[in-house]
Amino acid sequence: MPLIISSVSKKKLKPLKLKVSRTHKPDDLSLEDWQRALRKQFGEQQKFILRNNGEHPIFSEFSLTNPATGKTYKLAIRGRTAGDNFCSCPDFSINNLGTCKHIEYTLAKLEKKPGAKRAFKEGFALPYSEAFLHYGLKREIRFKPAAEAPAELRILTRKFFDAHGSLKPGRILDFPVFLTRQGASVITKCAAMTMSWLLSPNIRTRNTGQAS
Repeated sequence: MPLIISSVSKKKLKPLKLKVSRTHKPDDLSLEDWQRALRKQFGEQQKFILRNNGEHPIFSEFSLTNPATGKTYKLAIRGRTAGDNFCSCPDFSINNLGTCKHIEYTLAKLEKKPGAKRAFKEGFALPYSEAFLHYGLKREIRFKPAAEAPAELRILTRKFFDAHGSLKPGRILDFPVFLTRQGASVITKCAAMTMSWLLSPNIRTRNTGQAS
């Protein structure tokens, strides 16, 4: 049964003193960091309903519901750094910040769980290899091989991805080839959002010089 982490309360919420101004950017923060801080501040104040749909208590897939609107979004948590995670909300898809209030709410809840600090420090290690779209000022496809990935896959990975796991610029249109060359014995999770972005007209035009 999925684990539900609820913050719904019938008690009237007390106004919270804002640490980061919503109207004036602090001098010591960049525009992007200011916007991330605002989403973190706002997200941590919310009363959402969080459901863990996976098996890992931290690095998993979640669904988050806003009781006030009835809207539910899908999330994938992979780390603390902006761009590590994913949310299906509209703000996340267009803000180029790599986060949103839903992700920040979820991280705040997860960080309170026993063992969370150590888990985030060590990083996630899934039983399958994963290709995903990394969000931020620059969107890029990244690949993380499973801890027990075969040597053949690791050799192939180095041909397509750099040391940080990012798909090499000259390999963008070859990404589907990478997926098919892995072999049937390798389980790879490739989010539909990744392929949708890869096949979008603007990406294909940018890398071929002509629209597909």
